Amino acid sequence: IKVLLLNNIRGLFSYVGRAPERYDFYQRKLQEYVQSGNLPAAGVCYHSLGGYYYARAEFDKAMYMYWRAMDIFESLAPAMYADEVNAIAQLYYDLGNAERSLEFAKKGSEHYLRNKGRIPEDAFYVSELLFARVALDRKDLTAASRLLQIRFTDTQYVAYMLQRALQEVELALLHNDAARAEKGVLKAMELEQRFEVPFYSNAGVVETDYWLGKV
Repeated sequence: IKVLLLNNIRGLFSYVGRAPERYDFYQRKLQEYVQSGNLPAAGVCYHSLGGYYYARAEFDKAMYMYWRAMDIFESLAPAMYADEVNAIAQLYYDLGNAERSLEFAKKGSEHYLRNKGRIPEDAFYVSELLFARVALDRKDLTAASRLLQIRFTDTQYVAYMLQRALQEVELALLHNDAARAEKGVLKAMELEQRFEVPFYSNAGVVETDYWLGKV
């Protein structure tokens, strides 16, 4: 229960723009859970602090936190281990290290296939987005075309579908296919409009404070 609540609170902090409080909260909770031996909860704290540092472009610190979380979850929680592997893959990509990014994306994809049915398909989609992203960067149109055939049909994250739609636009432009690119842009715009969700306002602040009292 604590792990689920810690994950939910992480998102709420972001929605209501309370990043400094997020840092203080998870630093404090990390020490508490390490001392009590609650490793899964400590892992969530490491991940949350990694996200905090990532948003501040403090990538070395973010990488350290994600690795600590990955080490904890490897034998304890397959789904959360997948999240850490994917976070590290994305971070390597953002740092310009495509080879290491692909290494971890492959690791995440293989982990998903070994644990299919035990972890959400979203873990697989993150890997596939990175594979396609690197193929597009390298202008490897054959690989990109093959990767973009994978459809994201069972995901709660509209952002994944939107990224895939924009990748399809980029591939169309690389093929000099203006009509296909225009179709992809319209698809991306439709996704944005159809799934637009306003940020938490006062209700989000109240909800954040409520759940803080539960952990």
